[in-house]
Amino acid sequence: MNSKKTMFIAAAAFLVISAAACGKVDKESSDVALDINTATSTVTETSEDGSNAVTTTAVTTSAVTTKDGETTTKKGHSAKPNGSTHTTAAPNAADPTQAAPEPDNQEPQTPPEPEPEPTEPPTEPPTSAPAQDVKFSFTSLQDNAANYIAGIPVQFTRGGGDACTNGGYDVVSYRSPEIVIDCYVDGDVEYIFSVTINENVCSTAEGITIGSSRADVVAAYGAGTGEPDSVLYNDGSKELWIDYSGDTVSCIQYYIAV
Repeated sequence: MNSKKTMFIAAAAFLVISAAACGKVDKESSDVALDINTATSTVTETSEDGSNAVTTTAVTTSAVTTKDGETTTKKGHSAKPNGSTHTTAAPNAADPTQAAPEPDNQEPQTPPEPEPEPTEPPTEPPTSAPAQDVKFSFTSLQDNAANYIAGIPVQFTRGGGDACTNGGYDVVSYRSPEIVIDCYVDGDVEYIFSVTINENVCSTAEGITIGSSRADVVAAYGAGTGEPDSVLYNDGSKELWIDYSGDTVSCIQYYIAV
């Protein structure tokens, strides 16, 4: 690059000297003598990396005027590009005139929600309290009815009347197709004086229930008294009646007169 510029300067100097030598000034015959010489030179410069090529045209002018010294010598040069400048981009270099590509306008992908872990279905509460194994005996007579009614798995209908017993007690009855419990009221307590069992919802203390055989009853209580279809067992003033259908128990009743 420096050697090329040196050659350009030397050529320009040579042209100036030539112009001065070729010019003619007539000092005696005229007050003004003008001799203008113009030289043109062309220089092409290339950058070290080979990416730029510029062609430059230089014009040099020399003028000599009057002898009185008002105008002496004017020298100058102008340079202008002759042609075009070609630039070669480096390999893989980004073009600054090109806008960066816009990313695709895609909605963000929402990750799928994790599936809930399977859980066991809730256990439904029982609709009613589990049935207790209620057993009646002679001692159940004149006992508090509340000790039995809550444990029998039936729907009772409660009713009663005034002074319906020999002792003048008010009576309260708990009735259902399976069992009937009659009570007399003394103060705030309802005492059992009659129990009639028609279905297998409870049993006697000795294990006799509806559907038991005659042989089971005889083994538990003995032969008893009365007719073959209705047998009586006594414990003082308390009574137990066993009714049969053939040789099968069909009804059980405890009773005491009050």
